Amino acid sequence: QDVVREAVVLAIEGALVAYVVPGEWAPDAQEVLREAIREPLRQTLPDYMVPAQLLFIEQMPLSPNGKLERKALPKPDANRVQKAYVAPRTALEQQ
Repeated sequence: QDVVREAVVLAIEGALVAYVVPGEWAPDAQEVLREAIREPLRQTLPDYMVPAQLLFIEQMPLSPNGKLERKALPKPDANRVQKAYVAPRTALEQQ
């Protein structure tokens, strides 16, 4: 069984927010599912590419043309989206 059926990641206020349609909808198992998704991402992606917030939804809102209706997505928790600014530490990061 697939853990994720559909997903989209958007940059919102400078942070990545993932909207996920799980393979099985179980609102009480969201924390377990959240870690099942995040852990493989942390192992393969740099920290700045791992979404700051995962929001679970039952289905992706689509326009009549079949495109993602971004305005219909739920708003992320602003407190979770904001992260402390970390200044570049090396010449490569400054570049």
